Amino acid sequence: MIGISLHPDILTEHPKEEAHKAILNEFCGITAFLAELKKHGVDSIEVRTLPAFCDKTKITESILPIVTAGMNFSIHTTLAENSAAKFCDHFEKTVVLLPKEQNYICFTVHTIGQNTSVEENITLTELHLKNWAEYSLEHHFPFHFALENSRKKNMTPIAGECDSVCNIVRKIALPNVGICFDFGHFYSNQLNNPENTQLLPSDVFAKNVIHTHIHGIGENRTHFPITSENIPLERYCVLLQKNAYHGIYNIELEFERFYGKYELLDGLFSSINLLQKEI
Repeated sequence: MIGISLHPDILTEHPKEEAHKAILNEFCGITAFLAELKKHGVDSIEVRTLPAFCDKTKITESILPIVTAGMNFSIHTTLAENSAAKFCDHFEKTVVLLPKEQNYICFTVHTIGQNTSVEENITLTELHLKNWAEYSLEHHFPFHFALENSRKKNMTPIAGECDSVCNIVRKIALPNVGICFDFGHFYSNQLNNPENTQLLPSDVFAKNVIHTHIHGIGENRTHFPITSENIPLERYCVLLQKNAYHGIYNIELEFERFYGKYELLDGLFSSINLLQKEI
């Protein structure tokens, strides 16, 4: 299944960015845009981003157009140092919106504590992610959590590196916790630090992947449209397929990064076409 990340401002038709306005203007609203995505083989939308304790109305208004269009949804949120009960209560209404054919809602999160040491970052992430996942299981919320590998902005170690993310997930060892493999972040780290970055994440990492973020590198930045030159797409897809991945292949673009430099919709639809060839 192919997915696309869309900002809540696009989904609710309240755009602030010029790129978001251009997309909605092209299709005269979100309904026609989602219909066009479906025609191109997109069956899932990731709402990116709904912070852990954002306005509840925004959550419902962002998801409703997706399910009305007959599509599945996932959510990119923030792992916060707050109670699991509060988080589940905040997103409780998403359960009512869950399509019949969708078994759970995948929440993608990054590690927390970015201003702390790597060790503290890992400890806090383990603590709060485990609390959220355990509470979800105990209270029968169909919530799964995907911990994402992060882009290194310099040579300093971070808790979001592939090995650390994999270790956190395996230590938590719950059925509703896995990894979000961000292709673009991994490739960016490899380009910027090739001598200290493996060619591929490990099979153990790949076996724990439950969601993906896929984007190309452009102008030394991530979240650009996918091309045959700016991301080793086949290599990463083969790794996942070899390790029995059956989740969403989710394209995560930041439209405002390349708006005015490339044809906005050409970049989107060509990315979809390239991905379809690999899966």
